[in-house]
Amino acid sequence: MTCLGSGQVNYPTRPDPFGALSVSTVEESLESEENDQEVMLERLFTKAIKAEQEAIKCWYNVGKAVRNKVEEERNKLGIKEKSIRTKMYNELTKRLKGFIRKVIQSKIERAERVYKLFKEIGGRSKINRMKNTSMNTIINLKEKKGEVDELMRQVNEIEEERNSMIER
Repeated sequence: MTCLGSGQVNYPTRPDPFGALSVSTVEESLESEENDQEVMLERLFTKAIKAEQEAIKCWYNVGKAVRNKVEEERNKLGIKEKSIRTKMYNELTKRLKGFIRKVIQSKIERAERVYKLFKEIGGRSKINRMKNTSMNTIINLKEKKGEVDELMRQVNEIEEERNSMIER
């Protein structure tokens, strides 16, 4: 206790049980922690989107390699596409331990859908612009039902509209 000149007494304060943190400091700390969590969530979300885009690029490359191999062997050897694919699936089944032929075939068909779609709408570079469509949506498009062609048509329409707006 100390005496101030005009008769006022200044009593010592008790130590803060929270380590000298005031209520406002605790609130600021909690708010900062909440913001940190939001930033972390945003970063994780962005990282997941980019990882999905990278996965799509890998499947695009697989699809492109398959199409190139089929075309090359068909032109060079003059054999039917079905025979080329049978040989390719057999080779991959031997080399890729842990994968059965049906799974390999399914993944290659999906990769070819990814390749066909992005090739038609402007190539591999368009993958980075994809934000609202997941890999599963793309690979589950049905070729026989014309879903891939319909999606390509819609994307091309949107691109044409966007380009015409830019030109104005």
